[in-house]
Amino acid sequence: PYYADDQWHLRAPDGSAEPEPATGGTVPNRGGANVAKAWNLADGSGITVAVLDTGITRHPDLDTSLADAGYDFITDAFVSGRAADGRVPGGWDTGDWTTDPKYYVATDPAKGCVDPGDPDNLPSDSSWHGTHVAGTVAELTDNGRGEAGVAPRARLLPVRVLGHCGGYDSDISDAIVWAAGGHVEGVPDNRHPAQVINLSLGGAGKCKASDPTAQAIAKARTLGAVVVVAAGNAGDNAAQYTPASCPGALTVAATG
Repeated sequence: PYYADDQWHLRAPDGSAEPEPATGGTVPNRGGANVAKAWNLADGSGITVAVLDTGITRHPDLDTSLADAGYDFITDAFVSGRAADGRVPGGWDTGDWTTDPKYYVATDPAKGCVDPGDPDNLPSDSSWHGTHVAGTVAELTDNGRGEAGVAPRARLLPVRVLGHCGGYDSDISDAIVWAAGGHVEGVPDNRHPAQVINLSLGGAGKCKASDPTAQAIAKARTLGAVVVVAAGNAGDNAAQYTPASCPGALTVAATG
């Protein structure tokens, strides 16, 4: 029911007037993906999409049947929020809040990411970003509930690589290989290899073919997976961000 009014980004980019909640006015839709035409060709049936993000939460408009089969690749307890270091089974999102003072730069200069005196770096509640991304990928559709997904019949394999204060490239690289069906030492092999790996994440820096992330993407491609990456989300040249600039990544930008 929210597809027609709210999901301009999935409809045709036809310039039609769309509500702009921030101003109460309208803006022309110049950036839609026109998925209705794509649905005539494919709906994700038979495809597993691994979402490498903050994990997933239970939601009535999502199929979370593979959540237990996913994995939490965050090694550092500071980032994972667990009592001890180490990776654990399950792709569930346990939160990435930074309101606890232990995440402040003043408390932990080496790992902290929050400075209450910086208006651009304030404490925040959990983002549940992985659930948001999972919904965009494969929210249940034509069920009279919520919104629509781009590939509504795809199966979601959540892999947690982002937590409190972000995540490590080493964890992300291992997760890419594992999601595609490759072996990662110390982790049981993935019984549901993904044909598509989604990374709506990134950081500053150019990616070279010799970098571990680029090597992980290359390995995933040899295993038959497409690795889709956000351009950077900064209104900037994607060549300045990683993994957006890694060889072999299918990098996606916004247009409006």
